[in-house]
Amino acid sequence: MKKTKGDVTYEDIMTQMPYLEKVVNETLRLYPPATILNREVAKDYKLPGYDCVLETGTKVIIPVMGLHHDKKFFQSPDKFDPEHFSEEQVASRHAYSFLPFGEGPRICIGMRFGLMQMKTAIVHLLSKFVVLPVDDKPLRMDPSFPGLTPIGGMNLRFERRQERAC
Repeated sequence: MKKTKGDVTYEDIMTQMPYLEKVVNETLRLYPPATILNREVAKDYKLPGYDCVLETGTKVIIPVMGLHHDKKFFQSPDKFDPEHFSEEQVASRHAYSFLPFGEGPRICIGMRFGLMQMKTAIVHLLSKFVVLPVDDKPLRMDPSFPGLTPIGGMNLRFERRQERAC
């Protein structure tokens, strides 16, 4: 931000901030916008390796939260670790083990816009503030709410940076 006097471009976010990409993906892994995906089988499909056919019209629930917390795909799945999205780890796991916005023809149409907004907001926020937790309590999600909503919200403290990043 010092080089650009506070301006952040699409190019900067997409090419100059690979760690930001890892942090955002790891956050979406732990707290996906949709914890399950509902789909309907469009044509008969034989499950590879099983004597089972999903017939046309069958309703299928894909457990996104379960995939994102599966030790088969993520080492230490309950720990926040942006290195889960290192090139090596991404290449070593199944492409559909990370589905924060769905996949295929039903993928969220706002995904790119949402990711860009999120990354831009984080860059601007962190250029002006240090964000600190107020306490050590782990987030507990409200089981009565269909999405991921922390009980009691999130308690954070924002301290203005003495020396701004730009």
